[in-house]
Amino acid sequence: MMYSIQILRIIGMLMIVYIHVGVYMTLVNNVGDSIFHVIPDAFMCKAFIFFSISGFIMAFLIDVGYRNFLLRRILRVYPTFLFACGLAIALRYLLFGQLPGKDMLLAVTLMPVGFVDYPLKIEWTLIYEVCYYLIITPFAFPRTRRFFAPFLFVWLGVILVAYYASGITAFYVLPPWKRLFVSYVNIYFITGALAYHAAKRLRLDWWPIYALAIVASAAVTVATSEAWK
Repeated sequence: MMYSIQILRIIGMLMIVYIHVGVYMTLVNNVGDSIFHVIPDAFMCKAFIFFSISGFIMAFLIDVGYRNFLLRRILRVYPTFLFACGLAIALRYLLFGQLPGKDMLLAVTLMPVGFVDYPLKIEWTLIYEVCYYLIITPFAFPRTRRFFAPFLFVWLGVILVAYYASGITAFYVLPPWKRLFVSYVNIYFITGALAYHAAKRLRLDWWPIYALAIVASAAVTVATSEAWK
């Protein structure tokens, strides 16, 4: 199963590389008709496929009784992130004489505090990732584990109501606290987690489930692409 996950990660990585090469070719050389511009961005799952993968893996870890869930997640994310931040700050100072902003300590918490000066400028994915860990941590304990799947359905319902009934359709790259829980970006985490439970209960080979997950992710991306512009 985990080997199959690595295949999906490679697919996601290639999508992101493809998109960014096209973007840099346009920005640097003003090239807009290369092979890296053939597939429209709206049809690429972009970073969101990694959210679905994370949702699947976290559901697996919760299901198997992964101990010290939040602590181990924090230790997996923050040391590397803080090292990268320190390196970026040092290089920015040495090359351009720039000092970090006054809200740097707030930024490196990776909490949804809105628009602050993040050192790497690409932290938005980690903000959603870390907050997903925080939201699902209560279900990492033996007595609450069985409520995880029902919670995912309730959470999905809340997001859909917020999106269609309340008109909360804006995509927040740097979300504030009050918007993060109902952000439709969380749908990728939720569907990834539900895919794990579906695969476990239906005992299907991984290919049908993941093929459907990729198609669903691409469909959501296309359907909401106008809101991302």
